[in-house]
Amino acid sequence: MTLLEKITDLNDLILQGKALDAFEKYYHEEVVMQENENQPTIGKEAMVQWLYDYTHKDWGIRNYKQVSVQQWRNGQIIKEQFFYGN
Repeated sequence: MTLLEKITDLNDLILQGKALDAFEKYYHEEVVMQENENQPTIGKEAMVQWLYDYTHKDWGIRNYKQVSVQQWRNGQIIKEQFFYGN
């Protein structure tokens, strides 16, 4: 499988609601993940569960755009940094 095929499969799994399957398949055990310029989080166990379910009383529904920069090694993501604005 080429890198492009792996990235496509990763995105397809996420869009199918199988984000944890994608995470398990494509992220290295010691993955380093970072949001903007915040301190990085290291390791799969530290990143497994995130829940966001709210409506902001003043802002309502907001749409965000972000860029994800990934470093792959041996078929898995070893580092990922997200860049986004408010």
